[in-house]
Amino acid sequence: MNLFSYDKLITIEGKNSVEAIKVMTKSEAKIINVNAAFVAKDDISSTALFEKIGLKINEWKFIVTDGNQKTNILGIFVAGDCTGRGFQVATVVGDGVIAALSAYKYIKHDT
Repeated sequence: MNLFSYDKLITIEGKNSVEAIKVMTKSEAKIINVNAAFVAKDDISSTALFEKIGLKINEWKFIVTDGNQKTNILGIFVAGDCTGRGFQVATVVGDGVIAALSAYKYIKHDT
């Protein structure tokens, strides 16, 4: 199954880490075994969901990160508009690269 052929992400599943995603295709729900998930949304949305899982949110409702795009929850890295660092493409792309490299180091236990 092409990962880009689904219509809707239903859930991210796993006990202590990401193990699978459940997606809805045009005709059925499918489980795809994965060991990581990158969720992106094309517009600015509320961070209320992230606040509910315990991510630190600042007074302007942005997710708080360090210089490596790490959040206060081990293994969660963020980039883009949700961090409030800027809305220019270059900044967001740069932060995305930093977040991806930090996540890779985390997965490889090379922090």
